[in-house]
Amino acid sequence: MAASVNLSYLRLEHLFKAETGMTPVVYLKKLRIERARKLLETTFLTNQQIIIEVGMYDESHFVKDFKKAYGLRPSQYRKRHNSLSNTDA
Repeated sequence: MAASVNLSYLRLEHLFKAETGMTPVVYLKKLRIERARKLLETTFLTNQQIIIEVGMYDESHFVKDFKKAYGLRPSQYRKRHNSLSNTDA
């Protein structure tokens, strides 16, 4: 990404963080976890399929990052979301 805008990685990271409050790596991880949450809510994909879909490859890191973001493991989040959705109907 830095090369495509003719900047060093450190300069891009500095500018990106000044604008967003986070580094490009943290921002990308956040986007991936948010996308995973949406897939857990709207599909029947397995955790492994979701991990691949969002561009992650290590299930243990995915589970840890997801739990840090949402307070639940992905499987727990899906169960809770599904039970809440069923009571709304």
